[in-house]
Amino acid sequence: MRPSTVLVALTLMVALTGQPLRAETPAVLAPKDRLLVLPVRFGYYKYDLTSVVEGVPGKTELAQRNLESSLRRVVKRDPLQRYIELPELSVDEQARLREHMDLLRLAAIGTVNDRLKTGPAPWRSEAPFRFDYSIGDGLAFLADRTGADKAIFVSGARGEPSPSIAMVTIVNIMLNGFLVSAGNLKELSAVTIDLRSGDVLSVYMPERGFAGETADVAGANTWMRALFEVIPAAPLGELKLNGPPKQRKPTPHPRPRRGFSVVSPEGWRTSDSMHLLCFQRHGAALESICIDDHSLDKALRDRRSGGEVDAMQLGDIAMEVLKADRQFTNMQVVTLAPARIAGRAGFRAELASSLNLPGSMVRERHVVYGVASAQGAYLLRFDAPAIYYFDRHLPEFEALIGKFRLL
Repeated sequence: MRPSTVLVALTLMVALTGQPLRAETPAVLAPKDRLLVLPVRFGYYKYDLTSVVEGVPGKTELAQRNLESSLRRVVKRDPLQRYIELPELSVDEQARLREHMDLLRLAAIGTVNDRLKTGPAPWRSEAPFRFDYSIGDGLAFLADRTGADKAIFVSGARGEPSPSIAMVTIVNIMLNGFLVSAGNLKELSAVTIDLRSGDVLSVYMPERGFAGETADVAGANTWMRALFEVIPAAPLGELKLNGPPKQRKPTPHPRPRRGFSVVSPEGWRTSDSMHLLCFQRHGAALESICIDDHSLDKALRDRRSGGEVDAMQLGDIAMEVLKADRQFTNMQVVTLAPARIAGRAGFRAELASSLNLPGSMVRERHVVYGVASAQGAYLLRFDAPAIYYFDRHLPEFEALIGKFRLL
């Protein structure tokens, strides 16, 4: 979640290896020491108190075109010629790049948000202290094609609230995976990644300088200039964290009034509301594990005419509940089978969908367990992008299922 404090610029002062280069005698770096420039991803959004986020296609198209032109001018003026243009791609390669950039956009937001937090962040590995945000190795073909080992990616958003929330101090609306302050959101950031592994290496975000509108040429130039003012002379280094963080150990979460107990995975932060207990490692826009003690229970009360339902009937009702989730679109059931949960008959389902974010191409995968008891009915679900995050964190969810208990 995005903190309500003012954003702090993430200025990383790391030098290139080798001999220093003098401005009066610029040299061309080898491809492996240069950055491939990925296309800009930027969106205009409008939102209101109902938490509905809608894209603004016309302004989005203008902003992306203007920012792309501004970025090209900036990198062409670089005296060290550190930047490589994207090569011509096939239709399939363009689609692969687009989906990975959309995922990278979410990872960039999560990286910025976690970097701004004062407490320990779960993605900080114990040794060495680095990000573990990634988009996987799906863009390794660009490293082979260009000879560049790393890439730079610029993305951002412009949020326009409706009049109904213009006077609200803080509005809990999910936009790009974090809470936004009421008013006009203005965000532009850059990340560098390892093209072969997909690992996020560094992140940059200016604190100020967002005058004008990116839908106008002058405004786009101002925003891009503000961004590159915080990118140091050598943006290829990795972010160094300040000291070892406190590790988040597996923690029991008994909820006797809600009829269950569960143990959170190591390194995941917790959020708890009246009927929803969730664990997140990188942020809600990436992966999450949630125990819902209300939605399925309510659906059963609304639909049951009397008597008990078996595990597969329970699963069928749960699938309708999941398909109504507004966070995702095109929710499809892949498998639905009986399963034992906390010693009781239940179900296990796998589903596939797309993230419901305007302009996004991020594919999602889901694993859901369901079980009913005298205390109520429960949905235990794992949601994550199909690329990288699902396979990486599914074992932790399955381990949590083994520690789920009905009280």
